[in-house]
Amino acid sequence: MAIDDGLAATWDQRVRDACAPYRQGHLIERPPFFYVASAAFGIYSLTREYGNPDLEDELFESAERPPYGLITTETCDLAEEDAKQPRHPWISVAPVYNMESRVDESQRENLQAHRIQYMRLLDPPGIGDGLWVADLRIELPLEKSWLVGRTPIESLRSHEDYEDLARQLAARRERPVLSGDVNQTLIRPLRRWVERMKPNRRDVALHGIAEVRILFAGSPLNPDAASLLVLSKTEEISPDVQTIWKEKWESWKAAMDEIGVPLLDCQFETLDTCSARRYLDSFQIDLSFAL
Repeated sequence: MAIDDGLAATWDQRVRDACAPYRQGHLIERPPFFYVASAAFGIYSLTREYGNPDLEDELFESAERPPYGLITTETCDLAEEDAKQPRHPWISVAPVYNMESRVDESQRENLQAHRIQYMRLLDPPGIGDGLWVADLRIELPLEKSWLVGRTPIESLRSHEDYEDLARQLAARRERPVLSGDVNQTLIRPLRRWVERMKPNRRDVALHGIAEVRILFAGSPLNPDAASLLVLSKTEEISPDVQTIWKEKWESWKAAMDEIGVPLLDCQFETLDTCSARRYLDSFQIDLSFAL
């Protein structure tokens, strides 16, 4: 059966009215938490403790619901305001927890710096103090009818924060499939290098930089060579900043030689001088925690 075969010809207007005030990033109270698993090979505690290993698959639902859920569905698909016949009956929701008592100072710093890509630190103005975090490892499908009678809750305080959340959600789905060796030898060490810098040194090393991207010669899965593309917005990156990156490039080059993928010279450009072709052929290295 196709999804369209099960859609009502006319939606209850109360459902459409309920969806209208919601946007991507809003919170809803106490969404359910459920998933399908095979208990014979159980991973999560709910599967291992309550599953039937004789069944090929089971639907599990936790009696302990998260206090909030973060709507990850794009706003246009959520409200469908201009659609004569809506086509998106479900929304996706990620669980949100108060992590205040569950993390140490180091983990707190990582959350605040957005270094944990599957977590999102929120700043809700109206639900009380705490370290409110959305866990993006799971997104639950909820029919829009579930929104009737519920009120959206702000998870962030500014339009810019919601835009940043949208970029993070999009990035999770746009992550390219790259060479595992290059990821281990260049991309992860580059991220760790930035993360571990002292703040003053980091400010110098990243001064004027808008993005750091990677270019490949040949297939990204099995490249013949690679190079870093360091982009500024409008002004050229200063010689001092270029020197920092070129000096570090030497150690990355030696490591890349060991896996048989030459690392070519760093390329420094602005978003104005970089061609659309070069930009689209490259892949962003996520340094959003630092830039």
